[in-house]
Amino acid sequence: MKRSLILSFALILSAYTFAYNIRTAEIGIADSTGYYNIELDPLLSAAAETDYSDLRILKNGTKEVPYFVRSETPVREVKNLECYDLKVNTAKDSVNHIIVNNLTKEDINHFYLELQKAEIRIKMSMRGSNDMKQWYIVKQKTDISNSVNMGEREASLIIDFPKGNYKYYEITLINNQNSPLEVFRVGKINNSYIYGQYKEIETGNFIQKETEDNVTVITFPQINEKVRINKIEFDINTSQSYIRDLQICDIENNGRVWCKLSSRRNNIFLLNNFPLGSSTSVSIENNDNPPLKITSVRAYALKRYLCAYLEKGETYSVEIDNTKYSYPDYDIRHFEDEIPSNLQILYTNNIQTIKYDVKIPEDQDTNTWSIILWAVIIGVGGFLIFLCAKMAGKLNKEA
Repeated sequence: MKRSLILSFALILSAYTFAYNIRTAEIGIADSTGYYNIELDPLLSAAAETDYSDLRILKNGTKEVPYFVRSETPVREVKNLECYDLKVNTAKDSVNHIIVNNLTKEDINHFYLELQKAEIRIKMSMRGSNDMKQWYIVKQKTDISNSVNMGEREASLIIDFPKGNYKYYEITLINNQNSPLEVFRVGKINNSYIYGQYKEIETGNFIQKETEDNVTVITFPQINEKVRINKIEFDINTSQSYIRDLQICDIENNGRVWCKLSSRRNNIFLLNNFPLGSSTSVSIENNDNPPLKITSVRAYALKRYLCAYLEKGETYSVEIDNTKYSYPDYDIRHFEDEIPSNLQILYTNNIQTIKYDVKIPEDQDTNTWSIILWAVIIGVGGFLIFLCAKMAGKLNKEA
């Protein structure tokens, strides 16, 4: 009742004006038609609902494109491939027969096969040998569909298998057509090109102050846009042993998390989408001990991906608006397990926040708002009269 009264007065006094924000971003251009993983910038994840119900992918700014949210982290498109020597690379009918020379007998558990793009279904089997005479089963015949687009003409197949160090690996590819695939090369990735689970957030220069009651307070005044983080890490410069209570607090959302700093372990803490911004502070209880010197604070957000079917060369964007959208019901969500996770990655960029002011004209709906306001006033007045009468009756009985 009280909240309704306050809201009604606020609407009247503000000449029926209220504001809301939407956030938009562009999506990179697809170089071929197909499914893509779209990495969301943390600023977009922070603006959306936690279930992304208010997020839409739009084609040419108007046409809605179905998507689902990836829970796992996919593989980045392959680059800087170090190729193995191929003892055999033959193709006949629907079969490709390849023997890879693992000359140094290093431990390996996956291959990257670069090949000509083709719309086919592939089954793969693998054997291992140290002398090319006696062969041993490494991987039984299985479907393989985890391909990564590398350009307009080439793709890469990623083959995972149990770790081993055979000198020779025999790969057999069988497709569902009458002609074989064109396999160019087989290799490995020297550096890690698999996306990490977290993306580091730029926190700027933090401020560390000590209070009169010996509490260390850290703030982040240079964070302009609030984000949601899932991991935070503290580096502390001291040779002494310590164990201190630490509180992370955000006054805007009234959220707080308690942790414990300790010299016995690395001070890394996992969080559940905790807001981090200029209104966030970290407090360390020093008790009767000298304050700790915090040398760095690193924050991380979980990488989030949308999976969607995009057309080559078309313009796509992301729009977040919780006043306009609710949870979508797309057919694509029923096929999450059938769409490969290691798709080519597209990125979101040119993020913009648009503020909308919506004004209800004073000559429109005035009677409606007046009726609502007077109904609220009469209701509150009646309730107060009822309380006063009840109290008076109680006092009369006691007298």
